[in-house]
Amino acid sequence: MKLEPAATRVELPLSGQSQKAIPRIARDHNLVRLSLTLMLGLGLSTVAPSLLNSQESKSDRMTPFGSKPQVIPGTIEFENFDEGAEGVAFHEIEAANDPTPIAYRKTTVDLEVTPDKKVILIGHIKEGEWMNFTVDVAKSGAYELDLSVAVQGNEPPEIRIEVDCIDVSGPIPITTTTSKWYQFTRFAGPTVKLEDGRHVLRVIIVKSPKGTSLNLDHMRFLTKQK
Repeated sequence: MKLEPAATRVELPLSGQSQKAIPRIARDHNLVRLSLTLMLGLGLSTVAPSLLNSQESKSDRMTPFGSKPQVIPGTIEFENFDEGAEGVAFHEIEAANDPTPIAYRKTTVDLEVTPDKKVILIGHIKEGEWMNFTVDVAKSGAYELDLSVAVQGNEPPEIRIEVDCIDVSGPIPITTTTSKWYQFTRFAGPTVKLEDGRHVLRVIIVKSPKGTSLNLDHMRFLTKQK
């Protein structure tokens, strides 16, 4: 289906003269074409550059990891954040992985594997970092949030959950501690209200105190029992 929104008039200066252009955008799946109709004094000329393969359009694209949205209720592994560029699917403060990059996926997010090779985790977490997850929520309602984390330090780190850029959790201080970096424990988070359908869920590291280590394994959304 071809969609053509109403034309918008734009003034383009050219050789001291005011030329008028009408951009027309046609969108067919991922195909984006921008056509400029230049109204010159002696006639009309149309320019139609294709933006399909432009670097800008590719860098703005975000897709679910493995091409399938995460499902709620259910368990979401932190390492399965969406595919996409820095600032689109995730925000990573370090330019490259602190640990040795692993084969699971190519990313600058700090992924690690536990010594027993059983858990892939996100570590070396810094304040201000975040990850996006495309999710499908089966049913509107209240969900209990559980986190599998490993925390060391005297001051608790803090995260926040947003859905479609709306805060649904408030600040979540992770007050549990573990004796080892790779010793994961369950932390009961708050109850969050979610609407059914597809959404983008963002996990934000709100606070990561100096001297505190936070490793993230997975999060689980469970239907709240009445």
